[in-house]
Amino acid sequence: MIIKLQNRINKKSNYKRFDKTPYVLISPSVIIIFAILIIPIFYAIFLSLTDSNLLKLNSASFIGLENFKNFFISDNLTKVLYATIVYVIGGVSLTFFIGLVIAWLLNNSLKFNFLFKGIIILPWAVPQVVLVLIWKWMLNPQNGVINFFLNKLGLIPKGFSWLSNVNFAILAILMVTLWKQYPLSFMILLAGMKTIPEE
Repeated sequence: MIIKLQNRINKKSNYKRFDKTPYVLISPSVIIIFAILIIPIFYAIFLSLTDSNLLKLNSASFIGLENFKNFFISDNLTKVLYATIVYVIGGVSLTFFIGLVIAWLLNNSLKFNFLFKGIIILPWAVPQVVLVLIWKWMLNPQNGVINFFLNKLGLIPKGFSWLSNVNFAILAILMVTLWKQYPLSFMILLAGMKTIPEE
């Protein structure tokens, strides 16, 4: 009887004991998430309610929803919506399609399959700063490699600027996005294809 009572007391004490270890272990991740994601999001929301710009962030004054009102009544609203829709639909669908085609081609056991996979995944591993510098040089109107080849083929005039025209700027941004994002789509789709039984 005494042993049973002691066991019950031990079980109750175990239930009441609070273990801090899991919270201590996840606290660095929570702090980093708050510092990198949550706080900037709320700061961006706050800035959207002020008249701040890059030159006077410290001297911004609160104006409420005036920025949103000006945006929705501006003449550029249709252009912004058009560019966003083209970018989202084109980026998502073409990224998926290119990744699917490459995953289908490399799903078979080819001789140098591992080498092709490494080369295809390479754009995804390139840092964003390096990516911007590479494509800025490639799309340069004077000495860019893309302009050089397209000019030799007679498709564009000499000194053509991709970022001066709205339609060509969207096309250039789509090219950069596809080059950066298709490896991720390729890896996900290839992993899914590997799980499909051969029969």
